Amino acid sequence: MSTVDQISRGRVGFLLLNGIAFAVWQMTEIGQVKEMLTGSVASVLGTGAVALWIFTMAALFAPAFTRNRVTYEDELTRQNRRTAFSWGYWVAIAVTVLALFVASNTAASAEDLLRLVLIASVTVPIIRFAVMERSAPDGE
Repeated sequence: MSTVDQISRGRVGFLLLNGIAFAVWQMTEIGQVKEMLTGSVASVLGTGAVALWIFTMAALFAPAFTRNRVTYEDELTRQNRRTAFSWGYWVAIAVTVLALFVASNTAASAEDLLRLVLIASVTVPIIRFAVMERSAPDGE
């Protein structure tokens, strides 16, 4: 397996972990989720998710400072990143409209609804990019 393939596979794994950790961390901050989980479970789950998120962010940024950028920045990666960003944009708009509808028709907390918009707007493009990178054909 070439260096580029190793970098790509590592990035995919860390991106998936990053998106999931961010979503779990933010979900543990939502009022209704906090009520369902006992205090210690929510605390441990939230703290663990934050730690995992920080670790994956560090791992994702490390190659940018240590390896030649050309080895992991090709046209397909840039195209996948643009597509994932577009997905994130449209998901953010859709979830915001949905949150506005929910806020107008229920007594849901504005903070919780904004947090759901944040979760969807951050997590969807990260996971979409990882899925697109994973399905990209390798040189094998």
